[in-house]
Amino acid sequence: MDYYPAEVATPPLALVALLGCPGLHGIVGEFLRAAHKPPINSLGIGDPAMAGRIFEEKKASMTAHSGPLNILKADWFAKHRQQRPAVAAVFFEREAVTGDPAQWARVLAGLEAVRQATRPRGARVVLVIVHPPSGPPIDLPEDRLAGLTRQAGLDRRWVVNMGTGEGEVGLRRLGRSLYEAAGAFYADDARRRLAVHAERRNPSPAISARTAFKACTLFILLLCFLYPSPLGSGCAAALAEFRADWATAVRTYQAAYAELLRVDQAGPLPLQRWAELAAVAELVHLKVVTLLLHQQCVAEALAQFRAHIGAFRQPPLPPPPAAAAAHAAWLVRQYTVMAQLLSQRVDAGLLPPQREAQPAHFFLGAAHAAVERRRAAQRARELRPTGAAAAAPAVVPGAYVGQFLAADGLRRLSEEEFLHFLEVSKLGAGAELASAALEKLKAAHELVMASGGNRQTRLAYHLGALMAREQLVAQDPAAARRLLLSVAGIYRREGWEVPLGAALLELRECAARLKLHEEHVRYSLELSALRRSLDLPQREAIARTAVATLCSAEPPPPSPPVSPIAKPGSTEVAKEKSVTGAALEIRVRPVSYGMLSVLALSCGFQTLAAPDDVSDESSSDRRPSACFGVAIWSNVPVDLPASSVTSREAEASGYPARPAPAEGAPPDAGRAKGNESGEQNQAVLIRPGQWTRVWAAWVPAAGSLARVTEVIVNFGAHAALVWSLGNFPPGTVPIGQAADDARPPFANGAVLAGSYELDVPSSHAAPVLEVGALEVAAAGEEASADITVSVKGALFRAILSLSAAYPDAAGTAPELFLTPSSISAGEAEPMSNALTVSLDDCTSGQLQRRVQIRLPRSGRVVLSVRLNYQTAAEGGEACQVSLQAGIAVIDPFQLRLACSAPARSCALILADPEAEEQEGAPVPNVLPIGQPCIAQASLASLMPCDIMLCDVSVEAPANEDQESPGVSVVGFVSTATAEDPVLFRKGDVHTVVAQILSQRAGRSVRSGHLKVTWQRSRPPDVRTVRSSELPPGHPDPETTVAGVPPAVVTRVPLPAQDWGAPALEAAAEWPQAATAGAAFELRINLHNRTHHLVELGVRLGDTSGFVLEGTRVGSISMLPYQEGTLRYQLIATAAGSLPLPEVHLTAARWAAALQPLAGRRVFAHPPAPSDPLPAAGGIAAAANLAAGFAQLST
Repeated sequence: MDYYPAEVATPPLALVALLGCPGLHGIVGEFLRAAHKPPINSLGIGDPAMAGRIFEEKKASMTAHSGPLNILKADWFAKHRQQRPAVAAVFFEREAVTGDPAQWARVLAGLEAVRQATRPRGARVVLVIVHPPSGPPIDLPEDRLAGLTRQAGLDRRWVVNMGTGEGEVGLRRLGRSLYEAAGAFYADDARRRLAVHAERRNPSPAISARTAFKACTLFILLLCFLYPSPLGSGCAAALAEFRADWATAVRTYQAAYAELLRVDQAGPLPLQRWAELAAVAELVHLKVVTLLLHQQCVAEALAQFRAHIGAFRQPPLPPPPAAAAAHAAWLVRQYTVMAQLLSQRVDAGLLPPQREAQPAHFFLGAAHAAVERRRAAQRARELRPTGAAAAAPAVVPGAYVGQFLAADGLRRLSEEEFLHFLEVSKLGAGAELASAALEKLKAAHELVMASGGNRQTRLAYHLGALMAREQLVAQDPAAARRLLLSVAGIYRREGWEVPLGAALLELRECAARLKLHEEHVRYSLELSALRRSLDLPQREAIARTAVATLCSAEPPPPSPPVSPIAKPGSTEVAKEKSVTGAALEIRVRPVSYGMLSVLALSCGFQTLAAPDDVSDESSSDRRPSACFGVAIWSNVPVDLPASSVTSREAEASGYPARPAPAEGAPPDAGRAKGNESGEQNQAVLIRPGQWTRVWAAWVPAAGSLARVTEVIVNFGAHAALVWSLGNFPPGTVPIGQAADDARPPFANGAVLAGSYELDVPSSHAAPVLEVGALEVAAAGEEASADITVSVKGALFRAILSLSAAYPDAAGTAPELFLTPSSISAGEAEPMSNALTVSLDDCTSGQLQRRVQIRLPRSGRVVLSVRLNYQTAAEGGEACQVSLQAGIAVIDPFQLRLACSAPARSCALILADPEAEEQEGAPVPNVLPIGQPCIAQASLASLMPCDIMLCDVSVEAPANEDQESPGVSVVGFVSTATAEDPVLFRKGDVHTVVAQILSQRAGRSVRSGHLKVTWQRSRPPDVRTVRSSELPPGHPDPETTVAGVPPAVVTRVPLPAQDWGAPALEAAAEWPQAATAGAAFELRINLHNRTHHLVELGVRLGDTSGFVLEGTRVGSISMLPYQEGTLRYQLIATAAGSLPLPEVHLTAARWAAALQPLAGRRVFAHPPAPSDPLPAAGGIAAAANLAAGFAQLST
């Protein structure tokens, strides 16, 4: 509703002129505007004799329009709201009315001036007699009242008495009279206009529409004042009549709208007259729809909107681009205002369920109109001749709604001048129009996504594509790319080829602008493979451009970096490590990725063939060969000239990958001997609509797992397509989309399609690899692992490879190193997470090595052991045996730390000690600096076995600031030593206490570590894992008992603590034990550590169990940095452990309190019968009484 001024968008308000008594104008005007319902506007003049300045002469009635249309004055609403009063409220003081003849004469002269000024327009006059605040209003004398009504031509009901001392009561009385007078004026004015129009002969539709519109507006003003509220007497009847009158107003507006549609039905209107008619129709339509929705008539309002848009959707004649852009802006306003009215003034439950009745539908219409406006404006700018801006005359708004006049002489514009005006001032910049369209699209998108439903979701994707196009126009290809990636992924998943083609065209443009060469080629290939998106010549042209880029002899320039983070639902992924090193490496990915529709891949191993029986060949030449078949289907409408097709093979032995031989070679002919297949690369032509087959053959290592990880199609030296087979589920045949009627890629049984791994058997008995390692270890411990190789046959050139790692690959990795007994002469392996150990040649027996594993943290550690060997000293098979063992690493301890202030003391620590009163709030759970605090550490064992605690100590953190040291340990007593270790079982808790001190305040200050030296109480349990079972009769490997592992030092970090400078300290002193009936002294030492004067309130709590000497409530003043002492004499009246009375210290400056004796107790011994009772000083009687109580209790 921001498109319209307030006088148009809101209901009409009456205007009242306040004349006389200027001191009351502010009070009365504010009441009428803010408190009165409905509100009333007002303007004021101090002298009633000057009323002619407000009430101007009435113009002659128009019988015919003087211009092309001239339907409605542009300032008609504002004029009647701000300049044309309906009522003249004349204020006179009672003293002036009842005073001497001179004053009476001035009153009559003022009334006459008001009567003459209001007579031409028929404005009502209300006479207000202002009474002094000394008493209630008193009626005027009869003669004076009669003279006033006669002079002003008033009825006595329009004379209002208002006392200045009555307040709101008098203002309400005045307001009631004013709105009744305004209602009478607007009713007469509406009837007068209708009567004048009825006397016209054959009035034009423009005049009929104008008269109906003005009369209806005045009628609404009448309704506002006749029925300001449905409350009061006769409520039901007034409410029923109120509704009937609103319906009449709607019918009157609809009649005005119908008259507008009858304007110049004989032929099409010129552009200017069409624009004026549409502007007036917009105002009338707004009034109709607003009133209908005010009455919750949603169906009628929707019907009115459909009729309005149907009548003015297109001008009668095809408009030029500039006029089309201006009319599209008009449509944007219609749809937007309707959407706002529905969302703001109608409950969602009252809207019909149809999509056409939802606010999102109207926002969508506004978005489409905004896009059309931007396109029309762009066409207009392209067709604008040079110098058109200079040829356009200066234009100003006309006096009527929708009209524009030339500034020179205020004449009507010609059609050419009107078009020039639209081109120069109404088109706007392209980026601004694109931004406006984006705002509409975003509003529609948000509402559509909030409404839910399958159809609404599809509409949301369509809106996303439109938003991306506008982002391109707004010169923001990066934002458009993000939107299009999300939308294109949905289009691929749902199989919507036509919208996918449009999205790919725009993605190509984004890639070209952002210089993303790989994406440009990928989108071009995908677009050319869509049969229904473009015709065949267009697809072929796009495909040839992409092929030329792939086969270019020069590498493309490097692309700028783009954000690797994809939004949810998009297909944008992080950039992976290159496989081929090509400048243009296109990865074919699973799950709604575009290249799956470009090429389809079917590949797999052929059944392992037996070796040829050639007696004169060595044993290495009689090994079986593996054959891997690759078939590629192309949906691209042109040939793809590939320089080679290779399959990257990653054997478990780590041998390099070998390329595939030439296309068309049958499996038998493609068998390779040795490594000769690496020289058989040939160019491959991948034709559209058929399978292109190639084969790869090599001799894998015996006893290994042959595995193909990638299939690569190379285009020249700088481009390649890569299928990472591990990204696709096993058995996916084919990978991608081939024609439904395509023949199978391979003959039945020739290739196991979808099988990318092949077990290669060994021709000799493989050794048995055995690993014995801890099943559960502790973090920080060095665990030993025994590796045993049981040799069944010959074993030559054996290499044992070991590695240890955490599966999450985070933090510090484990470290491996050999024990001194396992290191051969000359071996010196560095400490790392991987080791390589050379074994001696062996024909039978066992080979053993022991490795130590340093475990830095908790988690699961996987120990991988791989044995590579040959079956003969020269020319034997290369074989491999691998094994994995897992070690569960746990944290050995769980720590809980509790820190407290020094014993028998407490401190008040503030967030800001220098703050003013009531501003420095106390901070809880903060330790005071400069005082030795108590740290109690509770250590719980998590080990599944018994351990021995050899030493426990506290290590202070390293001090980085020498001038202001951090936390230090000032006192600690060890509870476990190497000479006297402590047995520690799972679930046990070991507590140590230390004194820590800090000279530096701060948050989360490091507290150091708890250094724990521990050792297992017995040898750990070892779990053995074998690569295969030992043959019958083969002896078990000899196991060596490792014994008890060495001691382990574990540093458990202590939780960080908050330290602060105390503002006030309180330390209590009392004897450890007292005697019942004997007096003892309780002292509380206070120390003010600030430069402020601190007033402390002192209050003693419950003293039951004691006799107190002194007052319970008092106060003490602490000067800056002063120390003071509170002393109390107490006598225990009973024996045993007694709670000390609580002492409450209240610092009003910081609104904080201290309780230094909270939870403190003292033990009172019973008195011996022979001990004399103390009776000294002023407490002798109390002491005698307390002694008697004590003896009774004992």
